[in-house]
Amino acid sequence: MSRVHTIVGGLCVVVALAGCADEGKLPTVADVPTTVDPNDVVALEPTPDPLPPDRVVAALRDAVAAKDVCGMLGAIDAGVPSAKDREGAVTVYRELATSTRAAQGFLPEELRRPWQRVVRSAVAAADALEAAKGDLRDPDFLEALTSEGAVAADESLERYQLAHCPPT
Repeated sequence: MSRVHTIVGGLCVVVALAGCADEGKLPTVADVPTTVDPNDVVALEPTPDPLPPDRVVAALRDAVAAKDVCGMLGAIDAGVPSAKDREGAVTVYRELATSTRAAQGFLPEELRRPWQRVVRSAVAAADALEAAKGDLRDPDFLEALTSEGAVAADESLERYQLAHCPPT
């Protein structure tokens, strides 16, 4: 046997024995050393409370009335309803469906195609949420917002927003 094979074989035996020597004790997270001092960790910004449904509805309507694409995108971003307010959630998504339809007339060319998908997703989400009595965990509601087409359309809107809309 060559010298390399002997060394490799010896290492394998040592590793195997070391791995088996303490077979019942696996390290826990507390046992694993870390270089992060918990006192140095920066606090993450807290997630803001959802806006009240009437404010979301007003922002959507105002954006449509002003024919303001960036305002519309901002209102959509801010329009996440509270899971605790089921009636308010239905109201928000019903208005989202109405406003996205109404906004089709003033969109820039580059948003017209993805916006069609946004409208379909908003209508499907509103219908599903209404049928689920405002349950934001409803599978049909979630599917309307997370389907491949809805996600692709959302990515197009986000790219537009980053390129053309001032930060809020």
